[in-house]
Amino acid sequence: MERPGYYGILPASIRYDKNLKPMEKIMYSELTALSNKNGYCNATNSYFAELYEVSKNTVSLWISDLEKAGYIKTKLIYETGTKVIKERRIYIADPITKNDDTYHEKEVDPITKNDDTPITKNREDNNTSINNTRLILKEKYKKEKPELIYFIASQGISKEYEDKLLEFLEYRRKIKKPIKTVRAINCILNEFRNTGEKHAISCIDFAMDREYIGVKADYIKISKTQKAEIEEKWGD
Repeated sequence: MERPGYYGILPASIRYDKNLKPMEKIMYSELTALSNKNGYCNATNSYFAELYEVSKNTVSLWISDLEKAGYIKTKLIYETGTKVIKERRIYIADPITKNDDTYHEKEVDPITKNDDTPITKNREDNNTSINNTRLILKEKYKKEKPELIYFIASQGISKEYEDKLLEFLEYRRKIKKPIKTVRAINCILNEFRNTGEKHAISCIDFAMDREYIGVKADYIKISKTQKAEIEEKWGD
């Protein structure tokens, strides 16, 4: 496996976590670098064992500790119609979760509140094509808030939904109420877990059109038929 030249990320929540071994922190940084291209890392334990000159069992323990701490998520991909493992994917999870107090003290993000108060400043009308906007915003946030991009990419959502979240990030920045944490993005995703992506996209558009700060699922009601379809697809 090639060794890409992407920068690794090591958030403060990882650096100062006394429950992690020093090499587990380095492993986390390497995982963020390897996740840059596809939004996840599919490197094997053998790859890391060779890279760090340790046993595969040691690598397995590092990954297990990071997952138990909530910093990464692993997913096994199987060959179609079989139980044969094709690859393991490692996604970067929320690096902020261990610092709940800091989040509430330093950034009281209105997304978590039922705030329907319009912003007085008008939102700039963006007529740039979706594809160009997506590329520009993605590169912008990769430099400024890369953990947000990694988190969004790790959620397995559609490109359309991902684009809309990026658009909402830029909208919040323009009205000088920027989203700074993965937790805030996760609040949006959780708000629409039971109603689906199309409903989420519609509600985000609704919020931006009316210059709201937050996004709520009850902005747009879904029909009983739509709700039944969602429940049939995703289960209870």
